[in-house]
Amino acid sequence: MQDRLAQGESEAFAEAYDTYGERLYRCATWWAGSPVEAEDLVQELFVALVRGRERLREVDDLPGYLFVALRRLAARAASKRR
Repeated sequence: MQDRLAQGESEAFAEAYDTYGERLYRCATWWAGSPVEAEDLVQELFVALVRGRERLREVDDLPGYLFVALRRLAARAASKRR
């Protein structure tokens, strides 16, 4: 899937969302404390994936990469709220 993501195949992004989206959303809800903010974080993550898709070729662990990236987005959002 990663090669297809790196090539920008829209079906691959849909597949990644179908595979990881619910778990990402649950984690984002936990970290953000708000379902609305969690949706925004997951959306922001997938937008960032599309924009930086070439870097995905270097990723060894796609799920780990997604969750770490999401955690960083959540931390940045929490920092902005303070």
